[in-house]
Amino acid sequence: MRSLPANHQIFIRMKHYFFRSVLALITTFICIGSASATTMQLALGGIGQVLIFPYYTARNGTVSIVSIVNTTVSAKAVRINVREARGGFVVAQLNVYMSAKDVWTGAIFNDADGATLVSNDKSCTAPALGSGLQLTNTQYLADLPTIGADLGALGSRDRSREGYVEVIEMASIPNQSVTGKNITHVAGVPACREVTDANYSPPVADLTAPSGGLYGTLSLVNVNQGMLASTPATAIENFWLTGTDAPTPRVAAANAVGVDLTSGKNTGVSLIVRGEPYVARFATSIDAVSALLMSTDANGEYATTQDGVIQTLVVATMPTKPYYTRGATLGPFEKAWEPAGAKSCDSFNVAAIDREEFVSAVNDDFGLPPRPQIGNCYVANPMVPRDFISNRAPIADNSYFGSTLAVSVTASQNQGLQVRSPGKEGGWSAISWIGKLSAVDASVMRRNAAGELAATPVSITLNGLPVLGFTLAQSAYKTGSPQQNFADATALRTSVTVTEGK
Repeated sequence: MRSLPANHQIFIRMKHYFFRSVLALITTFICIGSASATTMQLALGGIGQVLIFPYYTARNGTVSIVSIVNTTVSAKAVRINVREARGGFVVAQLNVYMSAKDVWTGAIFNDADGATLVSNDKSCTAPALGSGLQLTNTQYLADLPTIGADLGALGSRDRSREGYVEVIEMASIPNQSVTGKNITHVAGVPACREVTDANYSPPVADLTAPSGGLYGTLSLVNVNQGMLASTPATAIENFWLTGTDAPTPRVAAANAVGVDLTSGKNTGVSLIVRGEPYVARFATSIDAVSALLMSTDANGEYATTQDGVIQTLVVATMPTKPYYTRGATLGPFEKAWEPAGAKSCDSFNVAAIDREEFVSAVNDDFGLPPRPQIGNCYVANPMVPRDFISNRAPIADNSYFGSTLAVSVTASQNQGLQVRSPGKEGGWSAISWIGKLSAVDASVMRRNAAGELAATPVSITLNGLPVLGFTLAQSAYKTGSPQQNFADATALRTSVTVTEGK
């Protein structure tokens, strides 16, 4: 019998190893939890069942525009939780009923003493938005202690002017169901009827399991300053547990609290760390969400000049933080929530390197302008790179956003010399955190002694904190008409390290 050519033999051997690897992965998925055949994972393409927008603001004339796209051929019920930046308290919640292939848009803008969510979109919402949904201080005002004094910004609606947004698919809705027909656009307009009632929940018979297919963008627009920058949402796939223990699909009434990042009940995750694929199960579903977002360090470029023409804002948001710091366990975080100060601080370090590899020798104490604060004390943490020599931020409150929460961090530029005007500015920084999150059980795909890929049981701890965010570079060369102002937002580049063994 004639033997196959060498290249054919190699091809067949590769196919053999490939199918063995796939089988091993499938087996691992099943072994991680019999109740779920799927594991949660970050959606590399940005399309999933959950979307997290790291930052919105209504300060300094900025309007935050949220856009959500349903890429599927079935209708969906989506919960939007708008959360303030300090402690992640919900300041607005909204049910949006999206028909097949629909897009929904809304905007958060400044009002007399806080912020309001508005939309001109025709899609059904509960409650009906009308002239807008005012962001409230109800949750965080109830959290504050009675101290017999003016609580100022800690209790006022002003606090709602900056934060972040969760979007969670609650259910898919068959187009031919009663609810499906009610929310589907006909000649551009849906009937809506009772779904706009904040007390209403569609019948279970009209609902099927969430199927994903959502993506979104948040755009920060400041017309007066000629600035627009957009950031895509971080998307999570397989958020909802499947199998025999899966939650029954339901749409919670818009005035009911409880649809959040714990609702999916899935505790299994798939991770790729430095090229190695891990499958792991965690103690709780919020641990699993945190595991997907764990970051030992986050990297981003910056540039700043003393004249304020060029500046950078860094935002690091920890969307699972409020689920721990006000809960029974702190998880990877350092300190419990302090109602009196409305904060919970986590240590972080910054290494700053300029464009020519000069590394700053200054240790950040975060006590210099714009804010005398130690560490990342909030859920959404704005940070302003400060001048390396003068030890101050070029623009103390960041002229585009005017955040009341921003802290300053060192910006190493121009071999440590001041950059007064554009020309030698710029560098990059690595922000690192020290938390830990351990899996209940895990396995990793590695080659065994025979050179074959196989699932190997391991115990793993993820190092860092669950973080996502972006850097916003801004250049304001000219005000008035015509303006020559530019802005661009870039996602933080995050990486996580894994410690194996007990």
